[in-house]
Amino acid sequence: MNEIVTAMKKIKSRNEIPGFLSRWNLNDTIAEVGVQFGYNMESLLRCDPRLAIAVDRWNNQKEQSVCDDIYLGVVRRFMNRQNVRIIRATSTQAAKLMPKGSLDFVYIDAQHSYHPCLKDITVWWPLVRQGGIIAGHDYINVEVNGKTYGVIKAVKEFMTTTKIDSEMLHHTEYGARTWMLYKVGYE
Repeated sequence: MNEIVTAMKKIKSRNEIPGFLSRWNLNDTIAEVGVQFGYNMESLLRCDPRLAIAVDRWNNQKEQSVCDDIYLGVVRRFMNRQNVRIIRATSTQAAKLMPKGSLDFVYIDAQHSYHPCLKDITVWWPLVRQGGIIAGHDYINVEVNGKTYGVIKAVKEFMTTTKIDSEMLHHTEYGARTWMLYKVGYE
């Protein structure tokens, strides 16, 4: 097994990811899809990326003014960070702005139901460089407010469709688990 994959499989919580990215030089260009308040992006910045892309649509038809306030809070949080680029767009819209193979690391924490999650993985995977990692939050089987999380099913189906070896997948054990998928030899 590849040394990076071996090290990746030792990660127990998402708080360890920034150190891992730094150690393995996977910190040039990173992105988070589904930033919301920016807490996890703040944590990811500990890997000292050259460029960090924060994507969220900050959109809710019922409470748009609340979403606008959250967005402005994120802008204020990162306004003094020259390496943070905030993109207010859907996952798919933002992905179209990125060149293929340009990202070392992508963290997906947007919609958690099956179809949107699978779509996010599918559109962001080509943007991850060979030797990079795509990851995401809430690798769990739960139902929240009548909606079933489909993250596990989406990750497994993506791997099956693209014929990715299960050895390239890792998930943390604690809390709302994070999944990580190492990209090598797959398009």
